[in-house]
Amino acid sequence: ARIALERRAHAHRTARMKSPPRPVLSRTLARDATLVVSNSKARDFSYYLTQAKALLRAHGVVKLSGVGAATQHALVVSEVLEARGEASVKHVETSTLRYDAEEEDEDAWTHGAKVEVTLEAAALVKK
Repeated sequence: ARIALERRAHAHRTARMKSPPRPVLSRTLARDATLVVSNSKARDFSYYLTQAKALLRAHGVVKLSGVGAATQHALVVSEVLEARGEASVKHVETSTLRYDAEEEDEDAWTHGAKVEVTLEAAALVKK
């Protein structure tokens, strides 16, 4: 009887250790899974590649967003992920932003390029 109780307690402990099932991925998560790429001097390219891969695993969709010099990192990360077969580019959007460089003076305003690349995990694309 004691052995049966020990087995039941062990089965109960190991049953609680199992991870819960993964939720069904939704396309609405793309709004939440946005990776804002900053200036290329702030972080190394590999940092953004690692972060994008983690977001793809977690959400299935990731949006890379970069402004100015950071557009290069956003585009390169998306190209590398697509070339490796880990993701597929679903949408690319470019625009120009007008922002205040230093002062409130209207003459100090400058323009910057902005890019947003939406990637979908390869596992979702193949289904």
